[in-house]
Amino acid sequence: MPVSQIVIRPMRDEDVPVLHAIHERAVSMTCAPLLPGTVVEAWLRDRTPEGYLRARDERGERFWVAEYRGLRAGFASWRGEWLMALFVDPDHQGNGIGRRLFDACDRDAADGGGKIARLGSTLNARGFYEGLGFRVTGEGYEEKFGERVPHLEMLRL
Repeated sequence: MPVSQIVIRPMRDEDVPVLHAIHERAVSMTCAPLLPGTVVEAWLRDRTPEGYLRARDERGERFWVAEYRGLRAGFASWRGEWLMALFVDPDHQGNGIGRRLFDACDRDAADGGGKIARLGSTLNARGFYEGLGFRVTGEGYEEKFGERVPHLEMLRL
């Protein structure tokens, strides 16, 4: 897909249901092969589209949306020096969308005098983030409904 056909823009309220669906598809299709089914189920359980609005409005996350030919194909969010989320619909992975989303977050952070330096990577995304200059500094997890959802702690100097 030509990079010129990818549009990166701030999230709008009407994007939220689609971003929620992209997140669930990416976890179910891309992350799931490396995790037990019970972990994937716990990860996705009780997630709602409104959670993205709360993250933006109550916690100050800044969200960016990728469109390809007018269709929303991925999103990313950041706060402080942390990349909070970056998910690309499985049908659009490997086409530069993730890189463009990360760059938008990093430019946004730089405009405020900072940079994206930390993240918790899904197990399948390690190589992607290493390609952006991050390195693994440890392993961690988030407890969800009695299951440990693993991630890699990563840092970019």
